[in-house]
Amino acid sequence: MPTEQREIIFSKSEVWAAIIDYCLRYEVELPNADIEDMETTQGERGELSLDITYKAPAKGKIVTISHAQIGAALINYSRLIRLRLPRGGVKSLSKMGEMVSLCIRIDRTAKKRA
Repeated sequence: MPTEQREIIFSKSEVWAAIIDYCLRYEVELPNADIEDMETTQGERGELSLDITYKAPAKGKIVTISHAQIGAALINYSRLIRLRLPRGGVKSLSKMGEMVSLCIRIDRTAKKRA
């Protein structure tokens, strides 16, 4: 049973671009202020979240982006930069320092004919 695994690593600036594009496309409410920082955290079960902090006039405001939203943002960003991704397969995210890894695992087992 051959299995294919593909890992794509996104830099911090690419994650920022993907998240901002996602928020604008899907009308995620963001304050009208400059971004101060984005911090990615990985929970005990491996789920990622991303906290966006802002400069004045929204100082102290934090917007949290969920694991599913990060995944969707990175897949959309990949399409935007014309990076071909397999449709099938199990997709997972992990944090690598300031970068985020999108891993796609595909089972290449031959299908039986009915």
